[in-house]
Amino acid sequence: MSSASTYEDYLRHSDEVAGWVEPGFFKTLLQVEDMVRAHGVTGSVAEIGVHCGKFLLAMALASGDRPAVVAVDNFENGPEIRASLERHVARFYDPDRVTIVESDSMQLSSADLLAKLPSRAKYFSVDGYHRAEFVINDLMVAQDVICDGGVVIVDDYLSPLVGVTEGVTRFLLQNAHQKIAPFAYGENKLLMTTIIKRRAYFNHFRKLHPKLVSKIGGYLCAGINPDDKWFKTGWTSSAS
Repeated sequence: MSSASTYEDYLRHSDEVAGWVEPGFFKTLLQVEDMVRAHGVTGSVAEIGVHCGKFLLAMALASGDRPAVVAVDNFENGPEIRASLERHVARFYDPDRVTIVESDSMQLSSADLLAKLPSRAKYFSVDGYHRAEFVINDLMVAQDVICDGGVVIVDDYLSPLVGVTEGVTRFLLQNAHQKIAPFAYGENKLLMTTIIKRRAYFNHFRKLHPKLVSKIGGYLCAGINPDDKWFKTGWTSSAS
């Protein structure tokens, strides 16, 4: 397959890329893309914790305009993981559009990442170490790298990996410098955006997914999939 793969091409072969993405979220990502395009949002793609690139490639290809990409991982599981990422980038995307940063995210600043991108990020995935202090750090970096109306996607929120939920909660409730807030949750991922766009994005996703709503850190969020195995108590019918 050439490096000019479409999103649909990639989905047909995504099982060949090691990693963890709930299948339903591939459709949700297209809904996010339609929404941000309607708001005139463009930009690069970034991810902390890329592993072999399964979700990184999905974000880049869903964008449809071959954005520049920065991929951050310390590849602690061995050089074969980086080699796998590079193979998948060459197969499905364009190595000239992807900068791989082999580093612990705690050693990187938002300025470091912005220096490697031609524009602020439209999408920024946070999927690095799942300890609270790392999650808080990565969210602080993400909020300074995304553009207005960009989307930060946090993996494993509400999962048994409780450090992610703790980190997000502390970021939202104890952060005097907060610039992003959540608007939707589902399929193991929390969606956040800049404060100025949060209400519009929540309303958009509530129309698409009207069955569930809850507050996360004091912000109303749409529940993307009412059958999602990760939903906990506290989510109620939006009609109630």
